[in-house]
Amino acid sequence: MNNIEHNFLMLVAIALLLVFIAAIPLMVRIGIALRNINRILETLNQNLPQIMKNLEEITTNISDASALARQRMEDISRTLSRIQSVFRIFIALEQIIKGGLGQLLQKRAKSLSAFAKGLQVFVKVLRNPR
Repeated sequence: MNNIEHNFLMLVAIALLLVFIAAIPLMVRIGIALRNINRILETLNQNLPQIMKNLEEITTNISDASALARQRMEDISRTLSRIQSVFRIFIALEQIIKGGLGQLLQKRAKSLSAFAKGLQVFVKVLRNPR
């Protein structure tokens, strides 16, 4: 048994040695990957403050632009409301004129026309008495 145990332990040792030998390239690649990751992180750490500053400026510019657009839209809305009010006044005046005031003005215009004709005839007769 001693010999079997010895052979078994030798096989286990050889298997472990082969696993370690096979793992060396993997470990080398992991080391290279870690160095690359470290370089990337250093680059990010160097550039990140400027990137954040640029993002902050962009955010501020967008906020200012949206505030300005909102203000312009409110100005346009107020102007359109005023125009709408003026049109409502004109519509109300039109309805008033079409209603009783229009007829009254039309009667007054006829009366004034008749008065003017009568005045003309009076002046004519007054100038040329037969």
